[in-house]
Amino acid sequence: MAVRNVSDGGLQLQVPQAVAVPQVVRLTGETWECLGWTRYCARQGSKFVVGVELVGQPYHKESCEYRG
Repeated sequence: MAVRNVSDGGLQLQVPQAVAVPQVVRLTGETWECLGWTRYCARQGSKFVVGVELVGQPYHKESCEYRG
């Protein structure tokens, strides 16, 4: 998975396989996590481009909001 574009309310990912739309997704980094909804999924060559609308702000994994 590769992040292609980021905005205040969402991001665009490049992934190896199609993702259902709409679907809740959990995005996780080393120290943070956030939730979002898939808004579109389109084939681009041998990969897929997925638009994700973020639900709320990312939160730190050590915070009380993290439920791992």
